[in-house]
Amino acid sequence: MKYIKYIGNALLTIVILLFAVTAAISFFSGPDDEGLLGYKGYTVVSGSMEPVFSAGDFIFVKTTPIEEIETDDVVTFLRDEEFVTHRAVEVTNTGLVTKGDANNIADQGEVTEENYIGELALIVPYFGYVVVATQQPLVLGGLVALLGLYYILIYVKGNKEEKQRVEDVNN
Repeated sequence: MKYIKYIGNALLTIVILLFAVTAAISFFSGPDDEGLLGYKGYTVVSGSMEPVFSAGDFIFVKTTPIEEIETDDVVTFLRDEEFVTHRAVEVTNTGLVTKGDANNIADQGEVTEENYIGELALIVPYFGYVVVATQQPLVLGGLVALLGLYYILIYVKGNKEEKQRVEDVNN
């Protein structure tokens, strides 16, 4: 039983850290923000880059300078007030020509330094669904309540076990 408690606590700690890091990165992921430690995070909302990543995946983007981008790098940029992540198919003197892997034609217009965000660093499959769900007040409140209940149960059970040990030593 003791091992289950340790494994449960370890898993819970990992999940909490993952949510905390993701929330912090997402908070600093606006177009004008620097990101958190040079990274930004976004939930994928379309299948334009399948099979590399799909709708519902969560991506981490490194704020690499646009001058370091080469053909075939996957970049994130702002287009019509939406974040887009597509592959650079050509590097020109004025910017980047991009195209989604699942699309038949290249994107209209070039990505320039003004609308460029960064380069794809990491993909976490399906995690975007979790991020979006936790942004709903009822889901977040439910998770916080479950977490609080878990810690209360662990505390109460720990106190009962300690009390029993003390009684066993005294008898």
